[in-house]
Amino acid sequence: MAMNKIKTWVDLPPKDLTWSEAMLEIEGVVNEEVSRLMKKRTDQSTELALLLNKSLNIIKRGY
Repeated sequence: MAMNKIKTWVDLPPKDLTWSEAMLEIEGVVNEEVSRLMKKRTDQSTELALLLNKSLNIIKRGY
């Protein structure tokens, strides 16, 4: 008997993903970039990191 492969979000076409799954992935990418920018410790990178965080919060809020 063959085991059916369990589909993960990576295997699904975009129309089958939920908003929450997509937001979770976007949030992970933004958090990773913010962490990388904060480690640089320059004014420009810190400013960009804060802008990314604010932008993500607005998107999650929905307006």
